[in-house]
Amino acid sequence: MFNIKSKKNQFIYAPVSGVSYPIQKVPDETFNQKLMGEGMAICTYDSLVVSPIKGEVKVIASTKHALMIEGQGVELLLHIGVNTCNFGGEGFDVLVKLNEKVNIGTPLVRVNHEFFQSNEINSDVILVYTNKKGDELLMETEKEVIKGKSVITTIL
Repeated sequence: MFNIKSKKNQFIYAPVSGVSYPIQKVPDETFNQKLMGEGMAICTYDSLVVSPIKGEVKVIASTKHALMIEGQGVELLLHIGVNTCNFGGEGFDVLVKLNEKVNIGTPLVRVNHEFFQSNEINSDVILVYTNKKGDELLMETEKEVIKGKSVITTIL
């Protein structure tokens, strides 16, 4: 199986509850062509997005729809929705600051799903593993996932 002397498992936890699916099915070429990295998405109506890893907030998009968190050997982009950057931050309430240290489950963003639903905008949460290509990822896709439970295992 895995050589535990030279490789280390890291876990990425669901930032929301919902139904997971492969990144290839995200209705945006940047993601479904894996231009930013490997990952998955979660279809959700959960309004509170929490940190899926322990680390530090390295990037908060000015339009509040995306955050980058780094920690324990993992670089992870959380992108909320498709074309949500077009709303200039409307529909999002960011609850953390740049360079803030976060734990698994720390609230990151509150999402107004009613706003996105009324504008017919996809507000699924996309998790993109932005580390180097070639790292092995085991993902829990095509199933119901629960906020705070492991959804991706990295083999570093």
